[in-house]
Amino acid sequence: MKNDKRERFLDEEAASKSSKKSFVTLFNKIDNYISVKGPKDKEWSELDWTKDDIIDFFKNSNSKSISTMLTIHSLLKKYLLYIGNDEINYVDRGKLKYLNTEPMAYINKSELIKKNKRTVY
Repeated sequence: MKNDKRERFLDEEAASKSSKKSFVTLFNKIDNYISVKGPKDKEWSELDWTKDDIIDFFKNSNSKSISTMLTIHSLLKKYLLYIGNDEINYVDRGKLKYLNTEPMAYINKSELIKKNKRTVY
């Protein structure tokens, strides 16, 4: 049933080949997340996700940049609203950059120069 919803979504909502590829990639990320984090005793889909599940999905998405995370948010929002889950409306896009600080940590320019042992004039 989940695949039927996804196929219908791709046919109705994803206009171009590139957007279809983006959604297929998103669906793969969702499936990986569900297989690792989902309950083992029952069928669990995106329709059952709460705000905390969505935030946890972003924490585990291994995004290397905030722009990638925002793109995933946009794709996920479009899909979740399509299937009837509006919990993503309660996830603040502006706070996504604070979920996984390691790969996206701010590095001061002077610290970067010290690390590279270069002098900038």
